[in-house]
Amino acid sequence: MTGGPHATRVPEGPFAKITAVGTLVLIAGTVVLIVLAYLGVAVAVRWPPFGAPATGSSAWGVLWSGPVGITGNGLNFDDQPRPGSQSADIYYNGSLFSSSSAILAVWQQPQPPTAGQCQAWVTTHPGNSVSTLTAGMQICLQTGQGRPVLLHVHSVASQELDADATVWQQQ
Repeated sequence: MTGGPHATRVPEGPFAKITAVGTLVLIAGTVVLIVLAYLGVAVAVRWPPFGAPATGSSAWGVLWSGPVGITGNGLNFDDQPRPGSQSADIYYNGSLFSSSSAILAVWQQPQPPTAGQCQAWVTTHPGNSVSTLTAGMQICLQTGQGRPVLLHVHSVASQELDADATVWQQQ
């Protein structure tokens, strides 16, 4: 033995191959675990897809859906069983305005959003008015109590905006 009493001894014979294979398996396993850990973080950041409920959060259910006429008296989509004008979330007087407790945003995609997509969109693109309104336009609203609402505009007149509304709540 050369190198003194503390020199590392290299295995010889059949144990050399077993040691080499074991070391390679250990290194490969460590690399796989690191890659899986990295992918696990990436999946957690990207999943669920935009607008889908996160794991552990409540799913959205339709609370109310139907035609509405929005005027200067306004509508409160938190009123049950049907939207009313008490403490209104939005008003219409040629433009659509939200109250101080509600926010709104024009949905930019052709397909209607889910409840989660609508809420995410309105919270990342908040506004308090839409001045140019056209038939077919879709508008996301978050009520004073935090419910997402989708308005699908059917007609726009000087005193009234007619739309279909879908109000969601967490289940």
